[in-house]
Order: sequence, then structure tokens, then C-alpha cells
Amino acid sequence: MNLKILVYTEEETLAHEFQEALSVLVHDCQIPLGNLTKVTISNRMSKALGKTIKKYEGENPEYEIRLSSVLLDPSCPKEVRMATIYHELLHTCDHCMNHGSEWQYLAFMVSQKTGLEITRTRDQDELPEEFRITLAAKQITMQSLPKYQIKCTKCDFQTDRKKITSVVRNLDQYRCPECGGELKLYQYQYIYK
Repeated sequence: MNLKILVYTEEETLAHEFQEALSVLVHDCQIPLGNLTKVTISNRMSKALGKTIKKYEGENPEYEIRLSSVLLDPSCPKEVRMATIYHELLHTCDHCMNHGSEWQYLAFMVSQKTGLEITRTRDQDELPEEFRITLAAKQITMQSLPKYQIKCTKCDFQTDRKKITSVVRNLDQYRCPECGGELKLYQYQYIYK
């Protein structure tokens, strides 16, 4: 007897689960989804697990879904990932960019079909403790790390900024507060595992 064991990376698992959700919505629930053009994994999302963006207004709008990289963490339960995927996919339906009555009705239908709880928000107290710790750590990290560093080209002066401020936006209008030298801007690049 030959057994084949397939091992998926976290990204492949998420892609497989996304395809599974699409199939359930379109084939099983017969829900007409919008024109989804892009799905990305975001390392920057720390407060939400997913976000749907309407890219084009008009007769055939385009949608982009961003999913937090925290969904790839081994501590994230499959039910949380799937509920997030369904939640975001439902935003691509007509009149469902908000959590109004149409979105709520579709979420109820999908919940009945899948047995998952598709809600507007998720109560963190209901999540497994290990995953709550992962979420909290990511939120703390994203809130506390600076995005920009400003250094003087003459002396050893340097300062950090967490967001775009006037000095970051208009660096050429500012000088070093210690020596009057020219300032240079650097952007931090964080790699999350």
C-alpha cells in the first residue's frame, strides 16, 4: 500500500481554504459574489483579521481582500480562518460592503450551511488562549515599533517616528536640532515570521 502524505505550507493551506470557501458560497449557497481581483496577506494588519476594499465604483466593481498574516500562525484555529474568509468574501456581494441587513442575512445563511459563526466582529475571549497571545503580541509589536528613522548626516543625532509627521513629509525644510546639519530619512523594514 502506497500512502502519499501532502504537507502544505501555511500560505498553501490558506489558499486551499480560500478555494473551499469560494466553492461553498458559489456552488452550495448559490451566492453571487462580486469581481474579486486580488487577495493578499498583510503583515501590517494588527487590529483586524481581514479587510475588503472596493476598488472601482460602477456597474462591475472590483474588490481586493487583505488577510492578516496572523491567520497563518499555527495557533490560529481553522474555524477562525474560515469564518474570516467567509466574512470578507460576503463583502463582495451587492450592497454588502457594510454589515447591514443584506450582509447579515447572507452571513446567517452561510453560518447555517457551514456550522461556522460568521459575525461582524469576533469576541477575543472566545478565541483559544494561545491564539489570543499571538494576536496581542502582534498588536503590541505593530503599535510600538517605529516606521521611520531620521539621522543627521554630520553628527550622531537620530530620532524615530511611528507615523508620517511633518518632519517626515517635509524633511528638506528641517535641520538637525544639535548641529544644523542635513537630515536623512530611512524607513524600517520589518520581517515577521
